[in-house]
Amino acid sequence: MSDKKKRRSRDENQSVPIIKILFVPLIFTGVYFLIVALLSLIAYKEGLNASYYAPFGISSGVISGFLCGILSAKLAGHSGLLYGGLSGAVMGILCSLIVSIVNSSGIGAGTILLFFVILIFSCIGGIVRANKKKRVRY
Repeated sequence: MSDKKKRRSRDENQSVPIIKILFVPLIFTGVYFLIVALLSLIAYKEGLNASYYAPFGISSGVISGFLCGILSAKLAGHSGLLYGGLSGAVMGILCSLIVSIVNSSGIGAGTILLFFVILIFSCIGGIVRANKKKRVRY
């Protein structure tokens, strides 16, 4: 037997930075509301009626949830579904609570839909990032 030490993979050496993983949803909650504000401004300037605001909110949730899953899986380095889902759940709860407080209507069907859209797309973003292969040039 040789006395050489085995090289450990990155997964065995490093623990997951939970503080960073939980900080990512706070950032992307802000991104969600910036996208909603931008789309609402565009709708206001174009003279669109209020029926467009719900699809704009859902599409903003898709974009920000996907990006949240990608960044959290990048920080974790592995288990994209787990860490993408964890950060998506935190972000979904934050966005849903803020939306229900601002609307002062409580949690309704639209708020629950927003939570699940953010959760699903952050899981998808985490999976996409975890399955991304590094290109090695020889």
